[in-house]
Amino acid sequence: MALPRTTLVFAIATCIPFGLAIRDSVRDRPAPRHHRSAGLLGLFEQGEPQRDDDAENDDAAQALREFADRQAELAATRDAELRARDRVAIDALVGRGPAALGPLFGGIHLGDSTTVIDPLRAAFATYQRDSHIKIQPLLDGETLQAIVIDVLPRSCEPMAAVLVERWGPALRAGERSLWIDERTRQRASYEETIGCTLRLERIASIPSWIGATRDALVPVWAIGNPVDTLVATIGDRARVSNHDVQWTVPGIGFGTGETQLRAEVRGGKVASVSVTVEADMTTQDQVIGELTRLRGHAPAGEPLAWPGEPRIVVERTASTLFLTIGNPPED
Repeated sequence: MALPRTTLVFAIATCIPFGLAIRDSVRDRPAPRHHRSAGLLGLFEQGEPQRDDDAENDDAAQALREFADRQAELAATRDAELRARDRVAIDALVGRGPAALGPLFGGIHLGDSTTVIDPLRAAFATYQRDSHIKIQPLLDGETLQAIVIDVLPRSCEPMAAVLVERWGPALRAGERSLWIDERTRQRASYEETIGCTLRLERIASIPSWIGATRDALVPVWAIGNPVDTLVATIGDRARVSNHDVQWTVPGIGFGTGETQLRAEVRGGKVASVSVTVEADMTTQDQVIGELTRLRGHAPAGEPLAWPGEPRIVVERTASTLFLTIGNPPED
């Protein structure tokens, strides 16, 4: 049975307000995030806000890049300022001529009495606080034997540059750079590790280091003599126990560090002296040449050994020389 036309018109007119109300309600309510991009309606209604979000993300990324660039520029400027300040500080450490001390040290010399350090301690403390470069005087009894300078990593490049400018090209010994002044008998060694270290120290000539006289730093003469005589010669550098005496003297040639000596004592007399020093092969050959001059050629064989009184035995590696004088006790 067909519905009258008036009934249909009335029904449509009644539904239209309800449909418009539902549309307005849905349009005003924010859709869940995961629904906004779904369907044809989402493409039209949410497309413009999505473009705004992309623009905001691009702006934020650009701002971060600009901030990072500014921070890098500030860091580079700061680093340049620190390097310039470090250069001024390093200039005060390094003198003119190989292994020479700079003006900070006030004219003192390695080998001076330790009393020369006391007036400079306040200046050293101020310098270290301002520059963060550490200065360590090494004292041997009453003698200033060496000065060790530790530098932060950022200062290693300007330090190396100043050393070459003031002292000339270095000689290489493994990882170390070396400078020697034969006139002043001073040696400088420079090595880069985590930071870098400059060591300035006294050295001895080969003839003054090994010899038969009591003036020699290695006391060949002491074998068979009373230990008290040796201790009196060494002075306050001697570390004495019931069985031995230990002390140090300057190093030699191309190496670093002091010569380490140990005298074995039996019955109140010196039975043997053991000597250890870091030196390159050229310097070791010079020691062997001096012993040959004093005692003649050693018989062929290894290790080199000069018989007689006292017996002298030489052993060596690529960087270290060992001497045994006299007859050490059997193990």
